[in-house]
Amino acid sequence: MRQYKDNFIFRQRWQSWLKKTRAKDMNTLLRNEELTEAFDSLLPIYGIWDGMRLTTIHKIIPMRCPELILNYLEGMKNFYSDLVDGEEDAMQRIDSATVKSIELRAPRASTRDAKFLYSEIHGGRIFSGFSASERERIWGRLQMFEGLVPSLYTFFRDVLYLELLTNSVRRLTQVPKNKSLIEALQKRFTGVKQDDGLIKIQRTEGTFMHGKGNRAGQIDYGIRQLFAFAMREYPFIPREPEKEDLLLQQPRAHADPSVLHCFADLASDLGFASDEITALQRLGTAAKRTYPRSRPILVTSGSGVAPARRCGKPRIQSFKADRNLLFVYHLHDTRQDQGDGITSFFVRKSVYLAFFGRPSGMGNAANMGEHMADPEDPEDPEDTEDADSVLSYYHRQDRDQSQETSGIDQNGGQSQTSTAQEERRQEQELQERLEQERIERVMSDHEKLMQRIRGRQRLGQEIEEQRRQEQLRQEEERRQEQLRQEEELKRRLNEEQLQREHLRQERQAEDEHEQEKVEIRFKVWKRHDWKALPSIYAHPEDSSEVERNAKKYIRRNFRTLDTELQMLAPRDCFQAVIDDRTHTILLVSQHDLLHTDEMAESAKRLHDDALRVLELKRRAEEDISRGHPRRKAR
Repeated sequence: MRQYKDNFIFRQRWQSWLKKTRAKDMNTLLRNEELTEAFDSLLPIYGIWDGMRLTTIHKIIPMRCPELILNYLEGMKNFYSDLVDGEEDAMQRIDSATVKSIELRAPRASTRDAKFLYSEIHGGRIFSGFSASERERIWGRLQMFEGLVPSLYTFFRDVLYLELLTNSVRRLTQVPKNKSLIEALQKRFTGVKQDDGLIKIQRTEGTFMHGKGNRAGQIDYGIRQLFAFAMREYPFIPREPEKEDLLLQQPRAHADPSVLHCFADLASDLGFASDEITALQRLGTAAKRTYPRSRPILVTSGSGVAPARRCGKPRIQSFKADRNLLFVYHLHDTRQDQGDGITSFFVRKSVYLAFFGRPSGMGNAANMGEHMADPEDPEDPEDTEDADSVLSYYHRQDRDQSQETSGIDQNGGQSQTSTAQEERRQEQELQERLEQERIERVMSDHEKLMQRIRGRQRLGQEIEEQRRQEQLRQEEERRQEQLRQEEELKRRLNEEQLQREHLRQERQAEDEHEQEKVEIRFKVWKRHDWKALPSIYAHPEDSSEVERNAKKYIRRNFRTLDTELQMLAPRDCFQAVIDDRTHTILLVSQHDLLHTDEMAESAKRLHDDALRVLELKRRAEEDISRGHPRRKAR
């Protein structure tokens, strides 16, 4: 319908085919210019439109998050455009079967997905509208894509998940008319509890770190962290109940006051302030949640999450497994692991980045700088990844040991000299430990790098083997096809020969049948003479045509006679003139039935002439038949 947007008649005709509710949803979409333009930008990609769901449009507008929706749609457009180097004609050749095969696949992270897509592409089963060389270039771009391949189908499924998150975040502020939720949160940012030039990043519950940035970065990361909290807690923060005077539809779960309190505290810590946040902080007591310090696993050696479960609302088991890891510190991690399948955290991270994109500025959260710990949560060096944090931990240990040594001196136990020696020994041990840990980290990183290289080499070998097997299979298919075509050609030639022989026999039989036909002459008495009428050729075994013509003349008030002026019935005409060998039927009108001598004499002459003609014809045929053997002999 959008392709005919400039043609009123065609547009109205298409719109008339929509059901009432879908027509309403379409009008809702068309009134939003930003969304309409975003969907219009996808029109050249014909293959994705099977995933269009008008029935979900009514959920998108009330969410008031156009920025996130547009991010997802723009990322989708960029993905398909980049696959074909931005050529609009090539985008139109991407069919729906191709989109259904590649959507929700993770070609860079999952070797299983990569093998499947490689086989489908090089087998010509997808991207079938492209040449082999074009498919090879497409595969080169596709295998480098990070995340899950998007489509309109995945978009409308993921929108249902985003709706749950926005319901939670809207607890923190009112959204003015004609403003988005993101704009409302930006308006509520005060910068309180934020340090100039630094961005506060929540690493775990109650544990923060800082990275360099400006006020815009503080707002952006702050909003992202509020949505990350919603990703962890949305089951406990359902949508706020409607007004009391509305009809009760279905009981809605109540929000957990302790979770709301914790949510409000986080918003306040990140620099946001509103009446709603203040009200939530008065609810109950914030629940102290303990999140283990673990690094999320992106890939697995097994099949991982099935493609059908890689979009939409997460399942309960997946939510429980990922809940402790859904912090922007992990969601922004840029490492690229590779394994057989992908985990549910990989799916959550991909969906998050599809809506929010990667933040500008800091990049990887693992490199954000100084770690700032909660006083109630002392650091463990085994869990700390930053070298500065490791040093700060050992400095704390060194200070504690120095205080103990100082206490002994006050009690008269050790001299200043021995204390200095002990400090140097501890410092040396510390440096040795740090050097050993650095070496171990380097060795570990090197081993991981080698494993990754070996994995890529193994994948390359497997892909090359698949390519070789595919070439052999295609060659075998071509050979079998050639044999089949040769057999088909032989079969067709045989069939054509049989058909020609059959036609020849049919023509011969028809010729013989025609030769057996005899001429039956009709003559009418008119003006004292017999006038010839059109003759009829009839087969001795089928006299129906002669009988039909005789009846026709009788209906015209004629009577049928033989050459001896004897009346004949229509059914007897043929046999009578065959028997008398004249092959002549006479027709006399009703008023001429009284025989005259003139008519009788004329009829007798006809009789004699007919017999004479037949005799001459018989002799000619005998002469011809006698002449054939002589010609054959010669």
